[in-house]
Amino acid sequence: MFVLSTFSAAVSLQDALAGFIDYDGPGGSLEFYSTMTGWRHWILAVNDSLQVILGDGLLIYRCYVLYSKSWRATVVPAALWLALIGFSSNSSYREVVLPEGKQLTDSSVLPSLTATLMLTLLTSVVTTYLITRRLLQVSANSMNGRDTIPIKLHVLSRVAIIFLETGLIYTLSVIASLAVYLWGGHLHYAASLGMIHVVVSDLVKATLRK
Repeated sequence: MFVLSTFSAAVSLQDALAGFIDYDGPGGSLEFYSTMTGWRHWILAVNDSLQVILGDGLLIYRCYVLYSKSWRATVVPAALWLALIGFSSNSSYREVVLPEGKQLTDSSVLPSLTATLMLTLLTSVVTTYLITRRLLQVSANSMNGRDTIPIKLHVLSRVAIIFLETGLIYTLSVIASLAVYLWGGHLHYAASLGMIHVVVSDLVKATLRK
């Protein structure tokens, strides 16, 4: 995740320098991004898909571990994740073969891209709910004396809050990205890059602050 995020940031920085500083053609930076071709045009699309798939997969795995490695507890988010892999792969492929001058809001890309964002949104909401529910359930059992394993309740409460915070931030970022793509403006370049760093920062926060 960190390697992919760093690579995405490096390529995006290079594109920003080329588009806003080096490019002096007609249309300015918007024209540069709209007509950008070559591997830098499609590599970020593939990188974005990998980031989202890995991020949601790690979240589902955490849920799986919290429920004592029971697949029954994660069958819904796992099904959403498998669908996400399919639509995300299709979206990446369509972005790779997108003709010169076309944008991510093109009709050949937008349906798959919209489905990908909707699926990652649903996966995040469902998995965050399951994780928070499990943590609160363990906390309640400990308070009632039904759990013989000593657990610090304030730690469980803090972890639950962390997952709620990161889940909310990620959900809002996906909603914002979806709105930008459907609106069809040029902000989708910033939305695509911003969403990736939200994925990574959420994972870092949820890991380090526990």
